[in-house]
Amino acid sequence: GAARPPATGTDSVPPTAVEGTLPDDARNPDEEEVPPGFVARASSDERPPGFASSGESTASDDESLDKTLLIFEALLDDKGPAPDESAAPAMTDLEVEATGPPRPAPRVVDVAARLTDTFEEIKFDGTSLHDFLRFVASFSTIPITLDPDALLWLDVTPETPVSAHQKAATVRELVEPVVAGVGLTAQVMGDQMLVTLPEEGIHERRYAVGDLAPSPAEVQALAEMLTRFVAPEAWQAAGGLGRIASDDTGLVIQQSSTVHRHVLRFLEKLRVVRGLGPVSEFPAAIFAADSRFARVSDQLAKEITLNFFQPTQLDTVTHQLGRASGCQILIDWEGLHQAGWNTDTMVTLTVNAVPLATALHEFLEPRGLGFRCVDVGLIQITTDTRLMKRIEFEVYPIQDLLDRSSAPEVMSKLQALLGAEWVPTAGRPGAISVDATSAALLAALPQPGQIALEKALREVRASAAK
Repeated sequence: GAARPPATGTDSVPPTAVEGTLPDDARNPDEEEVPPGFVARASSDERPPGFASSGESTASDDESLDKTLLIFEALLDDKGPAPDESAAPAMTDLEVEATGPPRPAPRVVDVAARLTDTFEEIKFDGTSLHDFLRFVASFSTIPITLDPDALLWLDVTPETPVSAHQKAATVRELVEPVVAGVGLTAQVMGDQMLVTLPEEGIHERRYAVGDLAPSPAEVQALAEMLTRFVAPEAWQAAGGLGRIASDDTGLVIQQSSTVHRHVLRFLEKLRVVRGLGPVSEFPAAIFAADSRFARVSDQLAKEITLNFFQPTQLDTVTHQLGRASGCQILIDWEGLHQAGWNTDTMVTLTVNAVPLATALHEFLEPRGLGFRCVDVGLIQITTDTRLMKRIEFEVYPIQDLLDRSSAPEVMSKLQALLGAEWVPTAGRPGAISVDATSAALLAALPQPGQIALEKALREVRASAAK
């Protein structure tokens, strides 16, 4: 018994499944000797296309990054001039997301009931984590979001092989040990499931920062900098629950697990640009000086040809785009659901030798959706609203610019190029400043703002070279 395709409207009890297969619309007729819809486990000397091991360099060359920046500039230009705000009141986020193509019928999923549905026997042997979760989502009708940022901390990819062989097991009994085996947890959130890192709630950790801040005064300055660049809304001064205190050589921080990871990433990236190197046990690639966007620029610039002229499920289209570009494209179903989209969302896409960035933009932009770069070969589709609200921290070495101009002069040029849309103000979250110790630009902005900043940096460099 193969799994049934996802139900629409209301859910019903799924039949017993005995083997891991995906619905017919997700199958690739060109594959042979591999269960339909699944990717064979790579041999020991192979790795999934588009992914780099933790020891490899993930930086893209300047030519690829320049090409991708030009693609994004063209996409922004395609949106046309800004509307006349005096002619009509500005729309809210929900109103913006409600425009465009019609939404599918709402789905009603009884997650508690679906988690108790039972398999007579189910077996997976070296199936990729992503395809395992796609199967479970198809069988159970529960939308499942795989958190791409959680994978980085574990040195796990969507292609990491997982195995399971159970008899008379419920959906919950199948999923929980498989995701726990790679360090993740399955959290039920309303009528969906999120596969992510375990959350400990607010707890205290001490960070030794003597290498970054040798004196008490410098430790205090580092604490103030950190609260500007890392989740500024999550600290008590801004009405959040987080606390930060300093002593002679360290920071004592009370925060959630998620914010603690952001704190660690900030400190480690600062060490990297200051030539100190990371000190934690996590994969060094998380803290590399190149930006998320730069790491994915090769895949975004790759030309894609696909023809989905008939309406096809969003998950199937993105899966095939990933195969064609050598990367994995994960969907933030939790965010899409809030904007009225669900796993029944149908799209059309016909592209001939166009960059992946353009292909994604073509069917996402009319729906109020966008995508964010996560790591080499890893992209997430989410809503424009979430994309703009998610502040990300990046560092940009600018010693070459500081050799020609002072830090205030460099900042003035960048702010002029960025314009009011991206320069942080009291009413706009984010921060940009120069770290004199490392001669690097520190930036906390939404990813579209980071891309605009990279473009501005290249324009300043081009102007200085003339």
